[in-house]
Amino acid sequence: MSWSFIAENQYFAGLLLFQCVYMTGRARALLAGSAAGNAVEAVMVALPYVVVRPCFPKTSFRDSLRGGDGRKGNVSARNATFFRVQTWVTKTFYVFAPPSSATSSTTRFLDRLDAAEIRHVHLMLVFSCFATTISMRPTSRPRSWYKLAPTVAKSPDLVAATLAGVAVNFMGRNAIRAYQAAVAVALFARRAGAV
Repeated sequence: MSWSFIAENQYFAGLLLFQCVYMTGRARALLAGSAAGNAVEAVMVALPYVVVRPCFPKTSFRDSLRGGDGRKGNVSARNATFFRVQTWVTKTFYVFAPPSSATSSTTRFLDRLDAAEIRHVHLMLVFSCFATTISMRPTSRPRSWYKLAPTVAKSPDLVAATLAGVAVNFMGRNAIRAYQAAVAVALFARRAGAV
């Protein structure tokens, strides 16, 4: 594994760590109760892919297939088909990852999770840590996703924002930045209106 790959995974592991801590009542109350905490929430809940992600290297599965300089990559001919399929599955996941990973944080930000739902989010995040640090292995998340389905169903606004975020992922970095900033403003406005 390259250093870039390891460093990149530190970003994803750090994001999952923040989400785990943020699910606790004490951490959320501490952050929501101060201007500095609100800044951390803005960055880590609504803008982690815009503010924090650029600080970490990005690796490409495509480069492993063909090598960084266009030559044959690190994959044997026997494993190339499997690796190509796995690469496209992973790429598809990454299209959905930024907007959908934010959904658990935003539901917590808006105080829409009860204790049982927070427990299932914690389980999902633990399984996600496994998948992040042991890259490309299947995980046992379906039960937690199933248990969180009612949570998603009662937040159609967040479902719409997630689907819009998936669409924006295809529009380029500037569109993503603008969309994420708009989401951050909307989240703080929504929470202020609920208080």
